[in-house]
Amino acid sequence: MNSALVFSWKRAEPGREAKALEVLAESQMFWGKLAAEGKVAEPELFMSLGHNLMVIRGDWDFLFQTLHTDECITLLDKATFVASDLSYHFYDIGQLAEHELQLFATAGSELGYL
Repeated sequence: MNSALVFSWKRAEPGREAKALEVLAESQMFWGKLAAEGKVAEPELFMSLGHNLMVIRGDWDFLFQTLHTDECITLLDKATFVASDLSYHFYDIGQLAEHELQLFATAGSELGYL
């Protein structure tokens, strides 16, 4: 697994808290099923006041392709209705992150900054 797909949101929209919990459960089931099949890691949920995260680790290609399936797009659309400031980002992790750091150091050296 060389990447992480990180979803973030601030809070449930006022009056939509029950639906937000339903969508969160549906999201955990969606990614949990893929984890049970060995395609991604079990989703990790991080909750705090005003900023929440769901992290799914996996291979970049699979995460990207899955994000663009009709099922996942529909799930994201539902989340958009019930969660404020919903966004997602891809992050490189592990060896891929280390490789990118090496490329950064090389670029800095070539420019004379390192």
